[in-house]
Amino acid sequence: MLTERAALALSQVQAELAARKLSLIVWDCYRPARAVRDFLAWSRLAQDARMKAEFFPNTNKAQFFALGYLAIRSAHPRGSTVDLGIVPADLRALPAYEPAVPPKPCTAAKGERFEDGTIDFGTGYDCLDPLASTASPMLPARQRPIEDCSRS
Repeated sequence: MLTERAALALSQVQAELAARKLSLIVWDCYRPARAVRDFLAWSRLAQDARMKAEFFPNTNKAQFFALGYLAIRSAHPRGSTVDLGIVPADLRALPAYEPAVPPKPCTAAKGERFEDGTIDFGTGYDCLDPLASTASPMLPARQRPIEDCSRS
């Protein structure tokens, strides 16, 4: 579920990407407020580190809210916020999750971390790490955003 404004904005981006043989992939469009409360409670459980190796290998989860990775007043429950990636337009299915495969850090190089189908932005999907920031100086130039996509 998305607001009309968010859906229209995504539609415009999708049209630009299609011209480049790329497509948006959308995760977490609507997230109930109770899920945000669950994230907050989980962030306070220091002993629960089951997903640390894959999604926050270098970050203390108790700091997720203070560092801005998660928000106490998330816009996801309003349908105006989404998690996005960019994939090749011909991608038909995402790679299957294999629970028997040991987790790999989301900060590992593409090809070493879990394959989420996206083009390489420097980290995997839902990576709670400074490297996942579009402003990270640690990203190679080819993975940094440009001001205006239409000029690339």
